[in-house]
Amino acid sequence: MPPKKPNATPLFWALASLIAIMVAVAVPLVLVLAPNMILSGLVAPYYYIVLVALGCAAALLLFGALRGGYARWKGHALSGTLEIGGPIAVAALTVVGGYFFRPEPSASLVVRVHGAGGRTELLCPTSVKLFLGQDVRDGEIGRNCQAQFNEVPSRLLTTAGLFVQATVPGYEQADRKALPVPNDRVLWVTMRRIAERSTAWGHLVYSRTKGPVSGALISIDGGLCEGKTNSAGQFRFEVPLPEGRTVRLTALVGGRIVFDDRVTLPIAGTLTAREVP
Repeated sequence: MPPKKPNATPLFWALASLIAIMVAVAVPLVLVLAPNMILSGLVAPYYYIVLVALGCAAALLLFGALRGGYARWKGHALSGTLEIGGPIAVAALTVVGGYFFRPEPSASLVVRVHGAGGRTELLCPTSVKLFLGQDVRDGEIGRNCQAQFNEVPSRLLTTAGLFVQATVPGYEQADRKALPVPNDRVLWVTMRRIAERSTAWGHLVYSRTKGPVSGALISIDGGLCEGKTNSAGQFRFEVPLPEGRTVRLTALVGGRIVFDDRVTLPIAGTLTAREVP
């Protein structure tokens, strides 16, 4: 049996519906103006507040202001039959329908980067990437040098861990394993300095004949690293020192020193050796 028409005027119900709509609009505005609520994972609870407000607004507008027809829903619940009608049906259908489009529970996540000296040696990354399956996100790096990730699905915040890629000039990640998510949802990425390297290369010739010195043993700083010249007197090998560093270079042929002097990396020139009797 359809319910009796409400005694209040349509204007009253229109105003009541307007208030409900204003509540539904005000809640998202609160989230925008107070982003800390989003960071605290309050999006889902606020979503249901909006959903209930919209359901009430639809019921008040349809059955109060517009004097619409009769709505009815019948189903089974708790081993019995449930039947609702009128404005309650509209509100219930709105809320139940919105339940299937509810946002996935989520939370915020913070990534901090530190050096080999521990968490007191905080580093400022130029970029931080968070791998959420097929979803790769770039973190927002603040003035405090930490990367913020919002709306991370709660189902991924487990002890199984997440993969993080941090970029800091002059550093590399000490470990590429997944980082378990602690209760405070702060991930710490350990970085280590990249060893500065350069390439020593050049050409070794005899002073008088200008012929190539082949098979000479080239030593940097008393054996820090070594290499040999080829048949054309050329040498090329890696040195764990940066370019521009002055080092001692020694060349030996048959156990005899044919060159011993200080040079500047990467050398990149012709060196003159003493003649071997």
